[in-house]
Amino acid sequence: MTFRILTAFLVVLPLAASAQQEIGLHFNRELWQSHKTNPAFLPAEGLTIGLPGLHNTLFFTGPTYGDALRQENGGTVLDVDNLIAQLEDRNLVRENLDIETIGIAFSTGKWRFGFQHTARFSGFLDYPKELPQLVWKGNAQFVGQTIELGNDLQIFSYNEFGLAAAVELAPVTLGARVKFLTGIGDVSTAERQSIALTTDEEFY
Repeated sequence: MTFRILTAFLVVLPLAASAQQEIGLHFNRELWQSHKTNPAFLPAEGLTIGLPGLHNTLFFTGPTYGDALRQENGGTVLDVDNLIAQLEDRNLVRENLDIETIGIAFSTGKWRFGFQHTARFSGFLDYPKELPQLVWKGNAQFVGQTIELGNDLQIFSYNEFGLAAAVELAPVTLGARVKFLTGIGDVSTAERQSIALTTDEEFY
C-alpha cells in the first residue's frame, strides 16, 4: 500500500510542477530555456550565455479590445461608456511579468553548472463595476444610493537568483537547482475590505 501511494505521489508531483512552465520546453532539450523545467538539461557543450528576455501574461474579465473602440467619422475612437457597460459586477485583472537579465551555463568534464537572474512581477486586482463608473462620471449617477467600492489588490515583485548543477552518470544525468529570492516591493490590501460611498440627495 505504501509503495502505491509513493508511486502515485511521484507521478502526480511532476504534473503539478510542469504547470508553472511551458510544457513544450521540456521536450526541446536543445533550447536554452529547457533547463528551467529540469536542471539536468543544462547545456553540455562549453559556455552558453543567455541574453535578456521578457515574458508577460495578462488576464482580465469583462470587456474585450473590440468593446473599447468604435468607428466615428471615419476614425477610431475610445468608447469608455461601452467599455464600462461591458464590465461584470466583479472584475478580475491578473498580470505576471518576468524579466530575465542574464543566464550563464558552462560544462567541464561530466559536470555542468549554471547561473541565472530573473526579476518577477505579479499583480492581481478584484474590483467592482462601480469603481470605474465613479472615476469616469463622478458620483452624480449614484445620488440617493450607497455603493460598494471594496477591492482586493495584490502587487508584489522580487529578484530570483538561481544556481544549478548537473552531472552525467551514464545512463542518466542528475541535476539540482537552488534559488535565492530577495524582495523588491509589495502593495496589498486586506482581502475584499468594505469601502462604501453614500451620496445623499439632500446635500448633493
